[in-house]
Amino acid sequence: MPDTTNIGSFTIPSSDPLFLGIVAIHVLLGIAAIVAGLVAMLSVKAPGRHPRAGTWYFWLLASLFATTTALSVMRWAHAYHLFIIGAFALAAAISMSRFSGRNHFLGDVFAGSAIGFGIGRYVYATRH
Repeated sequence: MPDTTNIGSFTIPSSDPLFLGIVAIHVLLGIAAIVAGLVAMLSVKAPGRHPRAGTWYFWLLASLFATTTALSVMRWAHAYHLFIIGAFALAAAISMSRFSGRNHFLGDVFAGSAIGFGIGRYVYATRH
């Protein structure tokens, strides 16, 4: 079992300074994403604040995926599920941005999700 670090009431299963630094960045990005999402959600749906906050939310979510990937790689045996959750969140953000940007119909988004899910299950089933 790796060393742990206690920060307040949270126990982080590592004492590696690099891991803890990435965790700190991840938490700050998460808080910023929540704020940007709330601003986008509560703003008038018109040019200006709403699309700007939505763009920030998207890029913050992509950055969260990057930090999730880094944290997962550093502790793959214990945290590979974080990578999977991050991948689904990023895919959902991209598909919803394509729909809300009127580049695709909602049916296209669901069909692409189903195809990707099906291919992923097939590859996993044939390789494991």
